[in-house]
Amino acid sequence: MRRKPYIFILSICFLYIFLPQESLAGNYIVTPVTSESQLVDGGSYVICYKDTKGKLFNMKGKYFNEETGAIEYDSDNKGVNDDNALVNKSTIFRLEKKDGHWLLWDTVLETHIGENRNSNTRSLMQSYQAPDENCYVTFPTYNNLLDIKIGSKVIRYQKNIQRYELRQKQKEDYYYQVCLYQVEKEPEPFTLRADEDLVPVDQTSDILLDRTFFDGHYNTIILPVTINDYKEVFGEGVTAYEPSVARNDSLTFKPLEERTLTAHRPYLLKGQFGEPPYLLGHSHILYKGDEVTEWQTGNVILKGTYSHEDVSRRQDAFVLNKGKFHPCEQQQHLIVSPFKWYVVKRILSALPAPM
Repeated sequence: MRRKPYIFILSICFLYIFLPQESLAGNYIVTPVTSESQLVDGGSYVICYKDTKGKLFNMKGKYFNEETGAIEYDSDNKGVNDDNALVNKSTIFRLEKKDGHWLLWDTVLETHIGENRNSNTRSLMQSYQAPDENCYVTFPTYNNLLDIKIGSKVIRYQKNIQRYELRQKQKEDYYYQVCLYQVEKEPEPFTLRADEDLVPVDQTSDILLDRTFFDGHYNTIILPVTINDYKEVFGEGVTAYEPSVARNDSLTFKPLEERTLTAHRPYLLKGQFGEPPYLLGHSHILYKGDEVTEWQTGNVILKGTYSHEDVSRRQDAFVLNKGKFHPCEQQQHLIVSPFKWYVVKRILSALPAPM
């Protein structure tokens, strides 16, 4: 009796490589691109389709054919409203400008993207290690929106198969115009440190204050950013005071009626404080180094500082300590640290009870 031979079927896929998903790490600032003037050489971008409800559908690499260079980009067809969620699910592209022409670089494949001339895969995009005119990216306007054109074709989303393709015609049934978004990594939190001088900065991010306050005592404070709710930052048991008027040798402070501490203005804080660092909020901090940090009434000036300032032996300077202003004239070594203020011009005997 003859045995039937075993048949082994070995399926080898050597042409198509499944592409991993890659995205930037962290949080992002995602900005829709509506004009070519917004484009940044070397900037990071994602491409997506936006439906009539405002949902965004990601574009990510699916397959790469090593033999033909064809690349298939698809979508998981799960629309999102959150820009960060879109970035996490999308291929990150980089726009480069060379010899006056825009080029699109796939950061996963590490290759330029161009028009596919192969008759069998003409609707797909193609990898180019040496970019030519087939890779030139232009941004014509169509339907009052910015289009993305690679070579002679525009990128379109085929909703039925959830695939991004290159099409010759502007308007076709079942093909939808796509959108371009610039992706920038959210900057790390910026920390104001009491032991470091503040250097010029222009940044939008979370702002932290690393400084110690003394519970139950008046603490001077001046900041280069506005705090919308100081009790939320320092604690409900803290009260802020603002300077009012100067009479003779006394400087009067009154409780702050609102909860906003305005940038570059001197205040007093007193109460039970939380633990540093304090999150001042998510805002734009712009400090050039020449901002006015003085508040004056009569001959009394409250002088704020964002750097370590030596007030030793100064006859016109007075610092606050435990509710009293003390002259600096007899002090051999006295440094006012950043984000505090001191008094100049007038001798003050004691801090009166807040009105």
